[in-house]
Formats: sequence, C-alpha cells, structure tokens
Amino acid sequence: MTEQYLIEIGGVEQFLYVVAKDYEKPLLLMVHGGPGFSMIPLSQMYANLSSEYIIVYWDQRGTGKSYDDETITAESMNVSQFEQDCKEVLEWLIETYNKEAVYLLGHSWGSYIGIRVAYKYPELIKGYIAISQIVNYMESIEQGYEFVENSITIQGDEDALDQLRLIGKPPYESPVSSASYISQRVSEHGGAFHKKINIVELLDSAPTEVKLDIDLINRGMGFSAQTLIDEIVNIDVVAQGINELSMPVLFICGLNDQLVPENLTEAFYMQLDAPYKEYITFEESAHFPHIEETDKFMDTLLKFKEIVELAY
Repeated sequence: MTEQYLIEIGGVEQFLYVVAKDYEKPLLLMVHGGPGFSMIPLSQMYANLSSEYIIVYWDQRGTGKSYDDETITAESMNVSQFEQDCKEVLEWLIETYNKEAVYLLGHSWGSYIGIRVAYKYPELIKGYIAISQIVNYMESIEQGYEFVENSITIQGDEDALDQLRLIGKPPYESPVSSASYISQRVSEHGGAFHKKINIVELLDSAPTEVKLDIDLINRGMGFSAQTLIDEIVNIDVVAQGINELSMPVLFICGLNDQLVPENLTEAFYMQLDAPYKEYITFEESAHFPHIEETDKFMDTLLKFKEIVELAY
C-alpha cells in the first residue's frame, strides 16, 4: 500500500511518499542526502522493508516534488530551517499514524540534519540510523584531496595533477569553490560508488508512480547545493557538542567511501554515547551502501528494529 501527501511544513508544501504493508508497524522516516537527492525514485529497491516498517520518503524543501522556485526562497534554505522542517514532519507522522516515536534515518547531508534533530528532540525518535554519517566536511575534503592525488598519480595524468595541486589542500581562502572542486573529483575517481552504477539510469528506470523527471531532480539538486553550500563547508558535528544520543543508534558506512571517509565516521562513533549503538561496515560500498548493497542494508535495518523493539 502506498500513500502520497503534500503537506505544509515550515510554511511551504512538502511531499511525503509512504509505503507500508502493516500500519501497526513502526514508522521509518528517510532523510535523503544531496542535498536535493530524492530517495523516492529508489523506493522500489526497499520494498521488503515495508513488511516491518511504515516507510516514509520525504522530499525536503527544494527537492523533487517539494521543489518550487516560486515559493521556496533562498533565505529559507538553511540548516536551522531544515532541522525545523524535519521536526514538523516527525510530529505530523506521530499524530497521523498514532505512534509514540519514529525511527529516523539520514544519509550523508541527511545524516547531518538527522543527528541534530535526534540530539535536540529525542522524544520524537525511537532509533537513529546514520548512513555515511558526515562529521567534519573540511576534514572529509582534506582526505578526499589525498585520495584524488593518489588516483591521478597512479594514472600518470600530469596535467590533472598540476590542476589539483593548484587548488591544494584545505584550508582555503575560497572554501566553497575549492571544496566543491575536490568533491567532484572524488566522485569522478570512484570515491562515491565502489561499483559501476549509473545513477541516472537507475533513477530513470523507476516505476511510473515514483518516477521523477531527471531535469527536475537536477534543478532541485543545483538549487539546494547553491543555497546550502556556505553552511555545508562549515559542518563540524563535534564542535557543535553532539557527543551523546539518548536513543539506540545504528551507523552504516561504506568501507570505500571517500566523500565521507569511513575512518572519520568511526572515530566520531567511538566517542558517541548512546544506550545502544552498533557500527556496520559495508565492504563492497562507498558513499551509497544502501544502493550498492541493498539486501545487506535491508537486513541490517530489520535486525536493528528487532533489537530496539525487544529491549528499548
């Protein structure tokens, strides 16, 4: 069973896509990455999860079916607003489906919003699930630079190496343009996907009900990146004092992730206090373990739910 909602969140209409087989099951809110990368076209990949969760895919403001350049202002595209939007979505879900709390899942950019919400509003969260938990953006860029430098050196492309070294390592006088350049090069050199996956083809092959126009996706991602990048380059979860969560926690990391290097996420996880926490590494994945190892991802979420429902 599926449901579609266009509800007012944070003063603008935002889209929710719900997939469920049993409405007695707990809610799972998916907070996508990007920013601007809708998970709705990928929802058919996670159909088996709907037997144990009411899965809610949320297109954040500026994304997919929540993209509207006439009503969403650039000024409203900020971390505090996204955090408030997420809180409102959680409250709406709890009231609409008569639940006490929600499992909250965040991927990459979504994990930054997710962990802030879990830290500030623990009463709304039954369990927090992080995929590629972002910790410190500029430290990720610094390691990304080293990854790209090594990759280009192996290829023997002197021109590309000269161009890379012209940018150099952080800190940057112009962090937005320099960090964006490094991030793009990391993706080009295999730091985003470990396997050969054509994400455009994957999105384009989505069933009609959940298919989004590629141009709409690109416009939303471009708008989101342009308006949020100034805050993204300053992401530092540790400096913000997030060192404990009061609900069970699951971290999922791709061993080959060079956009959010796994060692940075693991170091943060080790110092994070929680009543229960688990760290799972996906050895055949990079930044998108939920796409590259879908079966393992679903199995991991189902086991996490069993633990939480039994003991917490």
